[in-house]
Amino acid sequence: MSRNPDRENVFRFKRFAVCNRECAMKVSTDSVLLGAWVSVDGVSSAIDLGAGCGILSLMLCQRGVGHVTAMEIDALAAVEAIGNVALSPWAGAIDVVVGDATSHSFGKADLVITNPPFFDSPLVSPDKARAMARHQGSMNFEWIISSAPAMLRHGGRLAMVTPVEASDEIEWLSSLHRMTVVRRCVVHTNPKRKARRVLWELARDADMLVAAECEQLNIRTNSNQYTEEYVRLTSDFYIK
Repeated sequence: MSRNPDRENVFRFKRFAVCNRECAMKVSTDSVLLGAWVSVDGVSSAIDLGAGCGILSLMLCQRGVGHVTAMEIDALAAVEAIGNVALSPWAGAIDVVVGDATSHSFGKADLVITNPPFFDSPLVSPDKARAMARHQGSMNFEWIISSAPAMLRHGGRLAMVTPVEASDEIEWLSSLHRMTVVRRCVVHTNPKRKARRVLWELARDADMLVAAECEQLNIRTNSNQYTEEYVRLTSDFYIK
């Protein structure tokens, strides 16, 4: 029986589909934006932390990344990711690993990507799996940023999406752990609303004096239509 029975069970993209019946968190705009926005130039291998149903891993492979290690602590979500990968065109390119990323020994990769837990407030979800996916635990921002250099090759990058309220924390943790913010995209639902998310790329061994590329993205116009930049960014994935 589904743990979230009222939601859409299968999300269909142009070149693959993901079942998220058992995965604690539904496929979200956050993941799609991150997977479409992140630079994959020169990336042959990646690590997907908290992979869920495998959407980011599949998006990376569609964009040409040769191999992805997808790490997921929730066994049911990992089984679902394995099934999604097996039915995709990249079944041989993604290894789904079940376990806690904070105690796993990773090989070096060109990219680490994650849509991490957002809230460190007390757990309020009645569904423990959803609570684990939505609240910061051991895989919090500090652990991700401090651990990324050990997972990355020289010049490798960490890509993540966070609430805009976490921006100061991300900047501070980056400087503390010698990770340089090289790209940032502030995401607004529409031009009249305050920013809600930030997409980040942090680089290992980058020149800390070089200014980061700063972008802004509006998902919808004031008339509630998708913006041209959003459609252009996601057009390789969304069917409509």
